[in-house]
Amino acid sequence: MRVEMSNTKRILCLISVLLTSIAVMADLVLIPVIANLYGAFPDQVAVVNYIVSGPMLIIVGSSLLATLLLRKINKKAIVLAGGIIFSVGAVLGVALDNAIYMAIMRTLVGVGAGFLNVTAVSLIGDLYENEVVRAKIMGYYNAALSFTAMAFSYFSGIIAEAINWQKTFTLYWSAIPMLLMLILFVPSIRPDTSEEQVKSSKKGFKEPLGWRYWTMAGSWFIMNILFGATVLYYISPYIVENGIGDAAFVGLATSVKQIVGFLICLGFGFIYAKLKKQTNLACCRSSPFCGVNSPLVFSS
Repeated sequence: MRVEMSNTKRILCLISVLLTSIAVMADLVLIPVIANLYGAFPDQVAVVNYIVSGPMLIIVGSSLLATLLLRKINKKAIVLAGGIIFSVGAVLGVALDNAIYMAIMRTLVGVGAGFLNVTAVSLIGDLYENEVVRAKIMGYYNAALSFTAMAFSYFSGIIAEAINWQKTFTLYWSAIPMLLMLILFVPSIRPDTSEEQVKSSKKGFKEPLGWRYWTMAGSWFIMNILFGATVLYYISPYIVENGIGDAAFVGLATSVKQIVGFLICLGFGFIYAKLKKQTNLACCRSSPFCGVNSPLVFSS
């Protein structure tokens, strides 16, 4: 759906969308201090396991729910719901020194992050109709994800060593300006419920994606689990337990992983303009190793 607005308002809305990277990459605050978490709650390993990786499971469900809601509810309402839920869970994450409490707050983080990620990508599609321009903006969005990941992981490690691991949660106060920007600058966009659109969705023929697409998507998912998420969540315990370094070193090691992805995503618009659909193959092959999130998936 085309959104009519001035260039100034469009830029402010885009900045607001880019700031949702704070929610999507929220786990990078926790990565450097995973070993500290297990040390703080040695008798509640199962709960700590959920604190560490549970939000990723919650994001799957909340993302699917957000996709359904986008067809029925104003997009700004979904964005604000996601922003508020995330901000509460993140900012108040360690208000109580209790593992169960932290697990509940981390659940809110997962719900909010799922809502914001899906709706942010949808908003970019509304703001920019031109395919090449949209690909460029998606590149900026993914670059923002990588940049936020770098900043969160690096400063989390520094704060954990300089003060204590619980103070790393002060990084989540960045969710407050994110929420304010969403309130002020995201436009009201209602789902298209016109009679013509309803008839089209009911009677229209949708071409199947085909086995090539599903093979590519499945391979991308598996590679990211094996080479991305597994390494990311295991790096802190491995480095600390083997005496390689402290939380600050973990934060540095984690942030370095995002640099290549950040640089490639900045130039994604140029790459896509040259390679078009073939760009997907390059992104899927490189994503587990350099942090690229394959903006092309959402650009067509």
